[in-house]
Amino acid sequence: MADQIRVLTVYPPAVHVTGQKAPVKRQRRRPTLASELRQARRAGLSVTAAIIDPDGRLSLQFGEPTAESVESNPWDRVLNHAQN
Repeated sequence: MADQIRVLTVYPPAVHVTGQKAPVKRQRRRPTLASELRQARRAGLSVTAAIIDPDGRLSLQFGEPTAESVESNPWDRVLNHAQN
């Protein structure tokens, strides 16, 4: 009796015995930075900052740009000078 083989039928997780597919639970994609900026522009909002957290959460800050925020990054001058 030790030589007998036991056969089990294994169904894929998305198919029931009735032949109908089970609803697949899908995870929604997070919006990209480009799509969020495009939506803000279409809404007429001025984005002053975009922050991406380590967990992937995206935050946009709105308002009118100030003189301090426009000239706050010294690399902007270096990169603009290199392009010209």
